[in-house]
Amino acid sequence: MSIILLFTKAVLNKMVIPKEGRYILKDLKKRGLILIVSYGGSMTFYLEKKIKNVSVRIKTGGFPDLSIAYARKKR
Repeated sequence: MSIILLFTKAVLNKMVIPKEGRYILKDLKKRGLILIVSYGGSMTFYLEKKIKNVSVRIKTGGFPDLSIAYARKKR
């Protein structure tokens, strides 16, 4: 499941942890910035890019240790 929304600290702090599996959040402000929320409670930022028609995810860090502003700049 993929959800597109504007990443803010308040919104991400209110995210419900899934009981199993994971879900993917896509940032409305920066194309390619995603946050994967897993059943263990971890929230990890990734940059999603296409390289030679292959989708690649590059791990940038965990939320809240890595701020949303910094994750957007790393793109």
